[in-house]
Amino acid sequence: MKLLPRRDHKLAISRLKDVTINTLFAKSVLEQHVGGTVYVDNSADPRAFYVLHSYGMSLLYGDVSDEFLHAELKDYMLGGNGLRTAGEWLQIFPSELENRIDGILGSRLTLFDSDRSQDDSGGAVVKHTRVNFKLNRGKFDQFKCQIDLTAYRFCDVDKMLYAETNGSVVPNKFWNNASDFALHGVGFALMLEDQAVAVAFSSFMHDEMLELGMETKSDYRRRGFASIISAKLVEYCLERGLEPVWACRRGNHGSYNLAVKLGFEPVACLPYYELLR
Repeated sequence: MKLLPRRDHKLAISRLKDVTINTLFAKSVLEQHVGGTVYVDNSADPRAFYVLHSYGMSLLYGDVSDEFLHAELKDYMLGGNGLRTAGEWLQIFPSELENRIDGILGSRLTLFDSDRSQDDSGGAVVKHTRVNFKLNRGKFDQFKCQIDLTAYRFCDVDKMLYAETNGSVVPNKFWNNASDFALHGVGFALMLEDQAVAVAFSSFMHDEMLELGMETKSDYRRRGFASIISAKLVEYCLERGLEPVWACRRGNHGSYNLAVKLGFEPVACLPYYELLR
């Protein structure tokens, strides 16, 4: 796998246009809204592209040859070539790559089983399902009738809140810095007792689409705040002609159920490879 210099990212962007699944995180890397790495199969004439977001999400797409799969990608996925030092979550396109990748991994691939631990599986890669959603406006309007957003106090996620917000899904995991977020992103915080107890923000924002990220402080969970703050951001999108985008791992029951509650409907179920450390 060869490193694609930043000056040549336009080559990867051109081929990304052919990918029909949600690619906003990859586009954020290629347009340098956030840190990441881009690998290709051939430096002189790249055909296969591998985009890695700093959060640990990756996307393989393009014309992926059997030689590239066997000689380079297999070792990368199994952690054998030294390029990968952390876990990853890999998406692929087109769908015909699924059987080819499963074949090269063989016994090192394990199917996700929510009823048991994966730690003793012996595999180096665990195959999950990732779900892409699309908002049903009618269902969202029905949900909004059940709540009163005016009863809550919201603040914009400014540079100070950007720096203060901690957790696993927070703005500083998806943007280079507070200034970039303030210039290109948007976010809201639900305020309670003079502190931000939940935030919803644009994890990626391209082509009139905004992918939602959200986090609730641990002491304030299971009180409905996640749906309130997410609805605030969805409302913002609809008022400005933006398409709100939601995607998550099928086994992430909290995110999946929250999406459905807000009126999002599953439109695609895709292979999602967890590359273990």
